[in-house]
Amino acid sequence: MWHRRWVLPVLVACNITLLGWTTSDKQIGPESAPDSQESAFVFLMNYVEPEDFAKIASWGINVVLVDLEASESDWVRHYESAIRHHLQLIPLIWGDDQALWTWNEKAGEWELSVERYPNSIGAQFLNFLRSNPRYLKQTYALYGFHEPLADPQQTGCDRLKKFYRQITREEFPEGTLRVYNEDFSMGWDGSDQCLDEITHYESHNIYPFAKNKAEIYRPFNPESQEYDPPTNDLNATLRGEIDTLDKRLSRWANADLPPTARRPRVVVILQAFAAEGERDRWNLWNRMPTASEIQQFAQHVLEQRGDQIAGFAWYPYEPVAEEYRQVLKTNRYDEQGGDRWEVIRKICAEYFLKLQSR
Repeated sequence: MWHRRWVLPVLVACNITLLGWTTSDKQIGPESAPDSQESAFVFLMNYVEPEDFAKIASWGINVVLVDLEASESDWVRHYESAIRHHLQLIPLIWGDDQALWTWNEKAGEWELSVERYPNSIGAQFLNFLRSNPRYLKQTYALYGFHEPLADPQQTGCDRLKKFYRQITREEFPEGTLRVYNEDFSMGWDGSDQCLDEITHYESHNIYPFAKNKAEIYRPFNPESQEYDPPTNDLNATLRGEIDTLDKRLSRWANADLPPTARRPRVVVILQAFAAEGERDRWNLWNRMPTASEIQQFAQHVLEQRGDQIAGFAWYPYEPVAEEYRQVLKTNRYDEQGGDRWEVIRKICAEYFLKLQSR
């Protein structure tokens, strides 16, 4: 089984058109042409609190994935800060081991309608967006599920399709809310049944930074969909990551969808953490990449495939689990003094305009 991540996105100060808005008060919304968001390239940072939105925006980040509490006051806090700092949001409300969406077995549907399910937190949040057009316009996409095929009985392909159709056909038929899911279209049992109208965006993870006594990378093999033996070969690792990304892009490009169907787009996420915990079969676990490695991998992906993906992301900014030992918020500098924050700012500045003109 392919399991590449855990539990877990210039410039903003300039008058540059971004996702249908500029740094003026104009925001993206239903009145924007549907293709404006499709063609806009995003730089995403995962898991950021509102008090750091200004800092993140100054780097050139334009979308943030946020972990919300099941509280309207917390929703307002995040959205008001996002509006002030011109950041789009991917909102997530986390449950015990998955996003906090409730499946109603008897009705055969997700509890998304506040009329039918007034006590459902998910339905309340969707009604909150619907009742606050400013916040709906500030939503890049709605977080659906994290690695849903890890539990196919609860979040298998049929239920993913049902969620997507309820959002796009029942709750927001105007097309004003899109869906973002994490890592399901390949490498899992049942992935082939998920190549359908099922999401607007899917994440693709690049987590190659290993930790053991000698080797520093674990190259991914797109054919076996497992990690190859650890290595110090940077070029082999980069090739494996591009080949794996190509496989996901090809699966969506060649999926047998109806002529009018929308083909999902991919957001690439780069590892930016060190963690301790369960080790893989090579007795490796994740180490924090250096500033130079963050730059090398980001540039390689953006130069090679920037015109084929929806955006590029770093995961995470905040430590989202107790196993995380280093993250971007608390580990700005690497052991050689390299500035990880400055590298991200330079990447956003270098590729923002280049990729907007794809």
